[in-house]
Amino acid sequence: MEVKSNRQKFDEVPPPGAPSLAVFYDVSRLVNRAHGTVATGIDRIDLRFARAVLDRHGEDCHFVVRVRRRVVLAERSLIVALIDALERIWFDGGGHEPAILRGLEKAAIRSSLTDIRPDRPKSAAGWPSWLFGQARLAAVAARRRARNAMRRSAMLEVAKLCEGRAGVYITCSHTGLARQMGALAMLGRAGVTRTVAYIHDLIPIEYPEFTRAGQSRVFAGFLGELANAGADFIANSNDTARRLEAYAARKGWPAGPVSVVYPGIEGAPPPDRPPVEVDQTPYFVVVGTIEPRKNHLLLLRIWRELAQSGHAPMPRLHVVGKRGWENKRVFEILDNCTVTRDHVTEHNDMTDAELAALLQGARALLFPSFAEGFGLPLAEAVAAGVPVIASDLPVYREIAGHGVDYLDPLDAAGWREAIMELAQKPRIGSDHRICASFPAWESSATTFLNLVAEN
Repeated sequence: MEVKSNRQKFDEVPPPGAPSLAVFYDVSRLVNRAHGTVATGIDRIDLRFARAVLDRHGEDCHFVVRVRRRVVLAERSLIVALIDALERIWFDGGGHEPAILRGLEKAAIRSSLTDIRPDRPKSAAGWPSWLFGQARLAAVAARRRARNAMRRSAMLEVAKLCEGRAGVYITCSHTGLARQMGALAMLGRAGVTRTVAYIHDLIPIEYPEFTRAGQSRVFAGFLGELANAGADFIANSNDTARRLEAYAARKGWPAGPVSVVYPGIEGAPPPDRPPVEVDQTPYFVVVGTIEPRKNHLLLLRIWRELAQSGHAPMPRLHVVGKRGWENKRVFEILDNCTVTRDHVTEHNDMTDAELAALLQGARALLFPSFAEGFGLPLAEAVAAGVPVIASDLPVYREIAGHGVDYLDPLDAAGWREAIMELAQKPRIGSDHRICASFPAWESSATTFLNLVAEN
């Protein structure tokens, strides 16, 4: 069956007077996430903007990666192949097997550690063996001599690429070169005189209890490196922008106003995907990595109470997302609770098309999160007319307005009542007009690219 591509094209002509740029896009997150078959929200945004920058700047777009505290100027063709493969897997539900992606990932790193670059295969069939062979060759022949020489050679190459034009470094994830002290300053000395950083949230700083140990310190250092480089900050929402500006003021950074570029709404999944099979039982959906911040525990306790009370009709809860970290209690309930076992279904690898089909029949999408930087699934659900019950967070009100039922994430009784009410009455969609002006990816990418092109 032919797979219809959901790939976006962002090759519009730059605005008049735009300077000639040598662009260095940080693909550290994409390389590290290359083995994943399902993308997170940040993954999607990073990949969409990587594609937009590549389409706009073509051969002037280069890729950098942070590898074990080293700055790597990655071989361009390999990263382009990686972007293509991730689009097929994350957006089209097809493409390479994970093993091939891992090969691309390793080759993108290891081939940059050596000057030995034999001719690449001309057909797709020859790529896997070539990639792994290249990786083995590089690992054996070049690792020792490359450790000290690579940084110098990479920066010499960057300086060469920046000759006669402006160099700009772009990061659209919370990882990469800015996590290494001095890396951005090193780029600056090589001719990369401007840094553009897309910030998704300040959760590690404002809510350290919901992140892995040490992440608050790491993220503060990340923002500090960007500020020291004089970065132009772009936020995913006005709420994130306000938080970032307030944090910069507290730190005494001479930062200007933070620009805002909303992520785009994904287009409808290709129609030739088979629908998810569900029964006629009323059901609800929660989407997101299964981590403490998402507050899955609230919903699981409600479902346990409903099951024990003999509530009729007894709704089903579909939990869509990968398992995260420091959430042992939730994992134990999902794995071992006999009371909820017949009423809660966990989906760890659901595709976009399958999720869209599942949401079409849901009584509501549930978002009981304690904190968020944006909420792509919420915006897309409201735009598609899916009822939503969400935590009363400023960013949710910013992106969804009055199209959502808002509750305190600690109000278990309120959530239980709202769920019971929707389980007992016919499904009524949300107002499609609420997000009618919400940007598609083409619009978001164009706004982002124009900000990058500014002096």
